[in-house]
Amino acid sequence: RNDDLIREMQSRSYESSSGPEDSASEVGDDDEYGIGISITQQKGRFIVKALDEGGAAQQSGMLNVGDIIVQVEGISVFGKRQQEVLDLLLGPMDTLVELEVERPSAPGRRISAVIRRIPPVRPAAAVNPDAAAAREESSSGS
Repeated sequence: RNDDLIREMQSRSYESSSGPEDSASEVGDDDEYGIGISITQQKGRFIVKALDEGGAAQQSGMLNVGDIIVQVEGISVFGKRQQEVLDLLLGPMDTLVELEVERPSAPGRRISAVIRRIPPVRPAAAVNPDAAAAREESSSGS
């Protein structure tokens, strides 16, 4: 399962998400969760591209789109591979991850953010949009 994830992440150019490893699987003790952000890599730096709606980062209010991730768990991410950064962001549900970020509006000023990893909040239709559409067709065709 990890090998499939790595191949998938490597095929996505330089964008990725720190959401759960496999959102369709059932939650187990060894599942890993992110903090609900998508990141992009530019010139060796990792930038927050998006915050997942209802995700841990958005709920915390501590990260903004455009923030530059400088460190995760005290480890500098400059020049690291994208997968290495994702591995640092992922962890067991309900654990904390500490990030140090730099805001583009305040270059050189670093902000520390501690965010709890939680399962993503998704409406049922978002998990399987085809199933939702099939339910609508069957209920309207009676």
